[in-house]
Order: sequence, then structure tokens, then C-alpha cells
Amino acid sequence: MKTLRVWFFLAAMTLFLLGFIFPEAGLCKAHAQLAIAIENYAGDGSRYHEILIASPVDNQTHPVVIYIHGGCWAYTFDDWTTKAFNAIHAATHGFVGVSINYSLTRHGKTNPQDPRWKYWPDQLDDAKHAVGWLKNHAGKYGIDPGKIYTIGHSAGGHIALMLALTNSDIQNPNYRYDSSGDIQGACTVAGASDLFRIYYESIFPIDNLPSVVNDLLDNPLMHVTDNCDNCSGTNSFCYLNRCRTNPDGEIALASPIYNLPQDTSGLVPIFMVSGMWDEISPKKGQHTPFYSLLSPDKKKELTYPCGHDFGFWWDDIDHKAYDFFSSH
Repeated sequence: MKTLRVWFFLAAMTLFLLGFIFPEAGLCKAHAQLAIAIENYAGDGSRYHEILIASPVDNQTHPVVIYIHGGCWAYTFDDWTTKAFNAIHAATHGFVGVSINYSLTRHGKTNPQDPRWKYWPDQLDDAKHAVGWLKNHAGKYGIDPGKIYTIGHSAGGHIALMLALTNSDIQNPNYRYDSSGDIQGACTVAGASDLFRIYYESIFPIDNLPSVVNDLLDNPLMHVTDNCDNCSGTNSFCYLNRCRTNPDGEIALASPIYNLPQDTSGLVPIFMVSGMWDEISPKKGQHTPFYSLLSPDKKKELTYPCGHDFGFWWDDIDHKAYDFFSSH
């Protein structure tokens, strides 16, 4: 694993330097000099509240792209190698590139009772805090505080959607945040929009919530009955003629699709990216229902020939996301 990180770092730095040596190749189109800093947006010294900022050095203000990493809400890279590449890529295309850490869950940990591990909505709280921190430090990093966008993959894509759905002007009754954490657009890459349906309707159908969701929501109560005769409402889900019900509503509360306002025209623009063979967040059960409810003039959808990990398609996704944000 350590060798893999070294290769990621070497690849990232090679592309970065090639942009300076061969600018006509388009690898570093916008700026020849960047400042890179790692800060702590909560001021508590925790690595889970670190933020990396890559900003063009040109005495101008720029829109921001915040990358939110995936990993089942439970994992992150031990260092900034890969996440630095994402931020640097955005900074070389006219943005201030940012990558954030956030509180992780107990999933897969050898010490699951450790108080460091958190439950939803701490992950959303952290992302909101990071956005507010960037606005408060806009002058230092050349940030346009009115143009802050997010790109998230998998668990990070879920958080990116929830950021968009909890802007202060939406007046979401489930969440009350002030405007400091508001964003202007979101791109979700294989992010879950319905936590009831993770793995359901996929090539690996299962009968209960996967453990990653249980650990995110602290084991929400689930009732499973043998028919769907009375299976209705936002807290129930019928699949294979069996009704799954979460009577306390934690699953719907954390699911973007159940946080959509009746009138979606007031939402910020949302770009949804899915993988054709995604076995974790299948397009049919995740992106398609959510996307159909969005305002036509504020949405974009693309599907790539891949699974849950997008590999070399990321460069194309990034560029299309940059164009989407710039055009809105």
C-alpha cells in the first residue's frame, strides 16, 4: 500500500511539473504558480478536520472546488498524496482546489467504541464547517465566497448532495444551518441518494442494510415483513415482495431523495455521475429516481462504462464538472 501511495505521488507531481514545462500540452492551462497549504478548519488539531488548499498565486479571486473523498464514510488515505492531486488539478484550471477530511464512522475499526468515530450528521456538520472556514479565509487564499462548489465520490458524493439540499434558503425542516455553509453547486460521483436502496436492485441484492449504513446511523431499527400490502411512506421500502421499515426515520433523514423540497427550482445546480456497472450505488436505484425530480435547467447526468471506481475517467469527469459549474 505504501508503494502504491508513492506511485500516486510521483504520478501527480510528474503531471504537475509537465504542465509547467509543456504548457501547450494543456496539463496546466490556467496558472503557472500555486500555493499549497494544509490547515485545520475546526482548530482542534484532529487529522479528520484537516483541509488542503491549492490556490493560484496571481492576486485574483477564483471560484472554489471542494473534493470530498469516499470510503464508506469510514476510511480515508493516510496522507494527502491522492487528495492533493485532485486539488492541484482544479487549481490548474482556474479554481481554488480544496480537499477536506471529515469525521469517520466506526465501520471496520478494531476499536469501534473509540470516541473519535462519529455518526451522521457529524459528517455533514464537518463539511458545512469547512465551507464556512473557507469563506472566513477567502482573502488569504484568493477565494470568491459566492462561488463554492463540491465534487464528491461515493460517500463523499452523498455528503456533496446533502450540502446542496441543506443550503439555508431551502429551509429544510430536517436540518437548520446558517448561510456560512451554503454552496453554489454539487457534483456527485456514484453517491448514494437513497440509503434504503444501497445494494438493493444491484447484482448483489441483500435483505438488510449493509453494515456501512448501520455504522453511519448507529444501527437504525429495521422491521422486515413478508409482504408489501401496507408498505408505504418515506420510512418504508418494498423489495422482492418484502417490506423494510425504519420506524424512527433515521434512514430517510440521511437520504438525499427524502430531503428534496417539493419545488426543486430553488436548488443549486446538481451534476450526477454514475457507473454503468456500479454494484454499490446502482444507477436504477440511486441516480435515476433522484435525478428525475430535479429542475430541468439545473441538472446534468452522465454515465460512464465502469463500476463504482472510475479510474482514468476521472479526468473527463473533472473537466465536465468544471464546465458545468462555470456555466451556472
